[in-house]
Amino acid sequence: MTLNIVYTSSARSRPGVTANLTEWLDVHMSFRWRTRAQLYRMISVRMRQNASVDRILRMYSRQQKRRRRSSVPRLLDSVLRRMTEQGLPFAEALRPYIPDDEYMMILSGERAGDIGSAMDLVCDIKTRTGRIMRAARSAAFQPLMYIVVLFIYLYAMAKMVIPSLLHGVPGQHAASTSQDVLVFAANLATGANAFIILGSLIATVVAVWLSLPRLTGPLRVVLERMPPWSIYRNIQGYIWISSFIALVRAGMTDTDALAHQMQGASPWLAERLGAILARLGPRGMSLPEAMEDSGLAFPSPEVIDDIEASWGGKGAYGRLLESSKMWADEIELSTLAQAAAIKSFATTLMMLLAGALIVASNNIGSNMGGGQPM
Repeated sequence: MTLNIVYTSSARSRPGVTANLTEWLDVHMSFRWRTRAQLYRMISVRMRQNASVDRILRMYSRQQKRRRRSSVPRLLDSVLRRMTEQGLPFAEALRPYIPDDEYMMILSGERAGDIGSAMDLVCDIKTRTGRIMRAARSAAFQPLMYIVVLFIYLYAMAKMVIPSLLHGVPGQHAASTSQDVLVFAANLATGANAFIILGSLIATVVAVWLSLPRLTGPLRVVLERMPPWSIYRNIQGYIWISSFIALVRAGMTDTDALAHQMQGASPWLAERLGAILARLGPRGMSLPEAMEDSGLAFPSPEVIDDIEASWGGKGAYGRLLESSKMWADEIELSTLAQAAAIKSFATTLMMLLAGALIVASNNIGSNMGGGQPM
């Protein structure tokens, strides 16, 4: 018989900024991952020493108070009240203050009677995804930094160097190719051109950022063959399937788990979960068949192949949980490789542009010394 998980009306979503400003600030500014990770590790260790959850929460709250921190103790007091006064289990009491993926894994551990292992799993997954995210941010930051440096260099050249160079070439009436190159490059960083280029760049970055959780349809599937959409798909796919496995192992059916995860999911994720759900129940497909038949390549083509290879029989979801660690390693290596390729391309392009400007400047300097245009 399948265990159905019933969610009470007391289980709230994460607080919104307009609902309770103090609580919102506590959650988003103080109860961040580093703080939660310390709490999770303490729970993992102490519960193996037969300490109760409420005792551990009070212990961590006292530690925070000794450091003169009030936000986290205030949240933990709220969690304890929800557990004692409303009779909620730990996962439900903590639910408003943590991301959904953490809640699902803690819920799984609580249902299985092993919260300590669930805490270890949360920390492991978050650590892995954190490394992947840092690699992805690094890949995006370096090209943007190069562009900013190049614009500053061109702006300084346009304001301080080019006027003296252009007026310092004796006997030259026609502009040389080097002068044309420098003037053109400098014009890109000054006046209306600078606003147009920088505005377009910012608009492109914002559009790409907004498209990651929102863009759907066939175009999105095509874009996911290249970064940053491929990186986003891999990371979110890993987080999703880890949470999905946790829910199923907690006793929820796969269709109920997908329906639950679709609540509050981004348009991009909802499209993929809806496509899998439509094939699991009505069409009676297995999980890997539903993923393949959807045509959305989610969580990724490689993961779908691995699931299909190990699917079936008793303990299928347990095997998937073990495989997910291997997927995380592969995603991390792939992201690092893509980040290195992007950095290498950006560095090479920056060196070529800087070299061209230096050559042009040297040519003008030679003209000033020799008096002959090039």
